Amino acid sequence: MIHYITHLRDTIGNNYLGIKIPNDALQLYLNELKEVLGEEDYNVFTENQQRRDSGDYHITVINVADYNKTCKEVGIDKFVSSLDAIFKYPIDDIKFMGIGTATRNENRAFFIVCNSDKLDAVRKRYELNDHDFHVTLGFNFKDVFGVRKNEVMKKKSKFLQLLAQEFYKKDNWNFVRKIENYNSDPKAEVIPLQITDTTLKVKVDGDFMDVTYMEEGEKFWIATKYSADKDLPRLPETEIAKILKNK
Repeated sequence: MIHYITHLRDTIGNNYLGIKIPNDALQLYLNELKEVLGEEDYNVFTENQQRRDSGDYHITVINVADYNKTCKEVGIDKFVSSLDAIFKYPIDDIKFMGIGTATRNENRAFFIVCNSDKLDAVRKRYELNDHDFHVTLGFNFKDVFGVRKNEVMKKKSKFLQLLAQEFYKKDNWNFVRKIENYNSDPKAEVIPLQITDTTLKVKVDGDFMDVTYMEEGEKFWIATKYSADKDLPRLPETEIAKILKNK
C-alpha cells in the first residue's frame, strides 16, 4: 500500500507531519489488543485514542517539537516550500512489526511498532534524530511520551489471557473450585503459589494443584493434585498483577 505524508494538527491546533492509516488496515491488531486487555479495558483504552484523534489513526513522522525546530532553523518559508516534494514522495515500505506497550507514571499506551526506511530518510533530510514510528491504538489516561516505542511486546499465552479474565471478574481464584474435576472442599481457600505461561499452581486444603487449560473441550482442568510436601509462599498481589497485566 502506498501512503503519503501530510499536514496534521494536534488537539490544540499545532502543525506536525504524519501519515493517516486506514482503520480497516488495523483490525487484526485491534483484535489482538482486545485479547491482551480483555473487553472492558480494551474499550477504555481505544475510546480514549478515538476521542483524541477524532476516530482516525496515524503515524507521526515529524512531531510538533521537531516541526517548530525545523521552521526556526531552516526558515518557515523555506521549510514549507520544501514540503511540496515531501508530500509527493510515495511511502510504500511501511512494515507493521507488532503491538508494543509503554508506561510512564500511571499512564500506559499500546501501539503498533512500525519500520520504514523512507520515513527515516525524510527525517534525515531535515537532520532530525531517529524516531520510533508507531500507530497509537489506545491509552488509559494520557498517551505516553518521552519513552522508546520500538519493541514488540511478548505475546501473552492464551492460558494467561483466559486466567486473567477469570481472575479479574471477581478479583479472586474461586473459579478453581468450579472446575469439572475439582474434588476438594468446596469452601476451602484457593491460595495462588506460581503462575507460568501454561500452569497455575495453587494450594487448597493441604494439597497442591496444577491448573491448565485444555484446548480440546475449551476448559480449565486440574492436571495434577498431590499432597503439599513443602511450604511455598503465597504469590504476592503485585506479582500477580505484573504477570496477568503483562506489565
